[in-house]
Amino acid sequence: EIKLHMGTSWVFALAVFCFCTALVLGHGFMREEHGLKMAIPKDRGEFCSTLFNLHAVKELFVTCFRAREGNRRRWIMLLVAALNLRLLALLGNYGTLYLYTRNRFGWDFFTYSQFSAVDSIVGVVGLYLMILIALKWLKLKDPILGLVCSVSLCLSSLALSGSSESWMVYLASILQMPASLTSTSVRSLLSKVVSTKELGKVYSFLASGEAVMPLIAAPLYNLVYKKNLATFPGAVFLISVGLALFMIATFVYLILSIDEIESPSEMQVSLPGAEAETGANSDIESESEDDGINIEVRRSRFDKIEIFSLTS
Repeated sequence: EIKLHMGTSWVFALAVFCFCTALVLGHGFMREEHGLKMAIPKDRGEFCSTLFNLHAVKELFVTCFRAREGNRRRWIMLLVAALNLRLLALLGNYGTLYLYTRNRFGWDFFTYSQFSAVDSIVGVVGLYLMILIALKWLKLKDPILGLVCSVSLCLSSLALSGSSESWMVYLASILQMPASLTSTSVRSLLSKVVSTKELGKVYSFLASGEAVMPLIAAPLYNLVYKKNLATFPGAVFLISVGLALFMIATFVYLILSIDEIESPSEMQVSLPGAEAETGANSDIESESEDDGINIEVRRSRFDKIEIFSLTS
C-alpha cells in the first residue's frame, strides 16, 4: 500500500525508521547485567591480528570435526546439516515463489504482496501457537519437535509443488507454521551434546554454514525452475521436499538412537584438587579436597543429572 500510494522511497524510509527504532530500544533500554568484559587491544596491529586470527578458524573446524565419545560427532554433523538444509529450502522456496505464482496463477506484485503480508502474520501467530502447544502443553522433546518441524516443511513444499489453485499457496503457508521452531530444537540439541566451552565454536560453525546458504539457494532453484518452466514449474519445490526428507530421517535417527547410546558418562576423581568432566554434554567440574574421596557423576545425554554420589 505504501509503495502504491507514496512510492518506493517511503518504503525504504520506513525500513530505516524501524532499524533506528530497534537500535535505540536495544541500546537504551536493554541492559546486560552479567556481561563478559573483554579487553580491547589498543594497538592497531594487535587488533587486526585478533580480528583475522586463522588459528581461531582452525580451532573452529577441529572442535566440530574431532573424534568424540559415542555418536556425538555424527550427531553434531547431522544437526548442523539439518538446520542449514532447512534454511536452504526456505530461501529457495521464497526466492522462486513470486515467479511461480505469476506464471501459474497470474499474480501481480500487489497480489503477491498481500500474500506476503498474510504469510508473515501466519508465521508469527504460528510461532507463538507452537511454543504454547508443543513446548508448554505437550512438552515435546527436542528430537520429536524437530521431526514435527521437518514434516511441516515437507508438506508445505508438496502443497506448493502440486498447487492448482491460489488458495493452495495459502494452505502451504499454514502447513509451514511449525517449521519456525526447527532452529530452536536443533540449537537445544546441540547444547546438550556439546560442552559449554565448545558450544560457541559449534554455533559459529553453524552460522558460517547459514551464511553460505543464500549463495547456493538462488542459483540452484533458479536453474531448476528455468529447466522445468515449460513442463512442470512446481518441480522446483521438490528440491525442498528432498531436503525435508533428509531432515526427517535425521530426527528419526536421533529419536531411535537415544536408547542405543552407551551408558551415561562416569567419572571418578580420587586426587585432591582434580577436576572431573562428565562428558561433552556435561560441564560440571568437581574438586576433592581430601584424599580418598571418590566423586561419581552420571548424566544422560538428554536429561538432567540422574545420579550424584559421594563415596569415601
